[in-house]
Amino acid sequence: MEKLSLDIINKIPKGETYWDAHNPAHFEKIKQSISSEGIKEPVILEYYVKDNALRLLEGHHRIKIANELGIKSIPVQIVVDWKNSINVSNRDIEGQPIFHPPRPLDVASYEKINYQPNFIELHELGFNSINEIIREEVQKFLNETKIVVDDSTFPPQKIDPTQYDAENDIILVKSSYDTVKDPAGWMVHEKVHAKLRNTPDDGKQYPSNSIERAAYTEQFKYLKQKGYTFDQIFNIPTMEHKKRYYNVLKNYWGK
Repeated sequence: MEKLSLDIINKIPKGETYWDAHNPAHFEKIKQSISSEGIKEPVILEYYVKDNALRLLEGHHRIKIANELGIKSIPVQIVVDWKNSINVSNRDIEGQPIFHPPRPLDVASYEKINYQPNFIELHELGFNSINEIIREEVQKFLNETKIVVDDSTFPPQKIDPTQYDAENDIILVKSSYDTVKDPAGWMVHEKVHAKLRNTPDDGKQYPSNSIERAAYTEQFKYLKQKGYTFDQIFNIPTMEHKKRYYNVLKNYWGK
């Protein structure tokens, strides 16, 4: 799930004006659940194409609780209204400043293929959650290896979202990094490359050489420690082309 900074979400019109009418016990139950398990369901934002504007559609409780608990970012999903204006049938947000995302949706690209999606992703509106993910999930790596967000050396795609630059001892992160399900795992992978940068491999073809095998081994080992099951690992889209490692790594799951 994509995450957006709570600082940004707090600027988006919400329309919630009836907290006192809610069951306090129910609210506290939700708060306790989020406190122990985090926010599992994304809040829903509605994007109005005509106005390049966002409003909160669902998730008022979660946002209020996130603010009370000091949560820095929360999962979001964006639904699209292609026809209406935010100023129509939205009396509950009257008087609140309209929030415009950093960049309007590229409507022309969708018109070329005659398609109007019901949902869009954060990056389509100019939001970049890469840095947020790095701060939350891989902060410990920042003190050990330089990390640079850079698509210039390779095209963004939803496989292999990171790359280790051995010459400069830098981990390069693609813009697709915030779309993968295991971002911290990929950092573990690249840290192995950094550690073994001066170690010759066994000469086998990628990705079966000793260095790459060591990197994936540590990556999968880390993901198991995070609670992934063996089947979940090999169903992660970014791992789909790595199933050849089944026999090498199955021992981590007691297969």
